[in-house]
Amino acid sequence: MSGIRSAAMVNNTIAIIVTCPIAKEIGEKYKIAPKRLASLVDIFACAFISLMPHDGGMLMITALADVSPLNVLKYSFYMFGLIIALISGALMSIQGVFNTEVTKQSSTWTTSTFVQATGFLACLLIWLIAERDQSFTMLLKVSPRYLLLGGVIGAAITFTVIKSVASLGPAQSAMLIVASQSVVSYLFGVEKTGFAWVKLLGVVLFVTGLIIFKWKS
Repeated sequence: MSGIRSAAMVNNTIAIIVTCPIAKEIGEKYKIAPKRLASLVDIFACAFISLMPHDGGMLMITALADVSPLNVLKYSFYMFGLIIALISGALMSIQGVFNTEVTKQSSTWTTSTFVQATGFLACLLIWLIAERDQSFTMLLKVSPRYLLLGGVIGAAITFTVIKSVASLGPAQSAMLIVASQSVVSYLFGVEKTGFAWVKLLGVVLFVTGLIIFKWKS
């Protein structure tokens, strides 16, 4: 919400001020730490405005370089990646909360089945619109075969997120999920990287922050 308002008004400060009361209500309802809410509101507001062609900074760059905003935006890889990652994280958190609430009114595997089925239908519809020329027979060429277990892993993800949100709450659950993702991606990621003490220190500080957050709460 802060990102959309920031982009519309081209003023991230006002967007943050207007969004904070709503964010505070959400935080109190779902027991999210105020500093975490403040950080998220600020990140979205600053990230979205940086991609607006009518932003002051963008207007200055395009005027000095005498180029179109599109020529600048196509090289904004980091900001696009940051926004996509932020949206992905937000959607994962929202999905976890929604699924947990649905589970309270039904059952865990009923909810998981519904989530996977609706996700399948959504993906199938998008495929029909955007990639109908791409055949599913391409999957027969995937090697090694265990890479095709993403759907099975997805079911496990849905189940574990529902359970973790129900037990720990959205905020702590999300932080632990991110910590686990960071460690596993570093150890088993597609792009293998050498060991670096600074990366190990980053993981240690991250886990320490989670412990402090849990202790303070």
